[in-house]
Amino acid sequence: RSETLKESLLNLEIFQIEQYEDLIEQFEEKYGSIRSNTLDACRLFFEKMRDLQGAYFEKVKEKAGELLTKFQSGENMNLRDEALQVLADKDAFMTGVVTGSHEFRLSKIDAKDEELAKREVENYEKVTSTIQEAEKERSRTRTDDVMSMTKFFEREIDEMAAEM
Repeated sequence: RSETLKESLLNLEIFQIEQYEDLIEQFEEKYGSIRSNTLDACRLFFEKMRDLQGAYFEKVKEKAGELLTKFQSGENMNLRDEALQVLADKDAFMTGVVTGSHEFRLSKIDAKDEELAKREVENYEKVTSTIQEAEKERSRTRTDDVMSMTKFFEREIDEMAAEM
């Protein structure tokens, strides 16, 4: 009888494992869909940020050109000496200050884009692997419990039979 009980309990555990696997698979599918949507939203957001930075850069370039024109025409702009020295070197001003600032901002946008995408993927992998490991551990423990319980009852029955 204990062998029948053990087989029944193990069959129930196998059924339970299959049920959990189905649920975990459904969860991973739905969470994967959410992850994909989040990554798409981030991608679109950062594309828009790059576009806005590009438009901002064009405006700054335009204003910088106007500032250089005023400086070269000798117009009094009430600027400090350091600012006038920067304006005196047109190439350094346009490439060092204006373009450098643009490239710095783009690199910050790119870094944040990569950081968020990486974090989203890592979170997905962490959550799904944690769930899978927890289920494996639960199943292993439950199977060990069934085996231990049946051995315990077999010993108890054998001891009772020996006393009779």
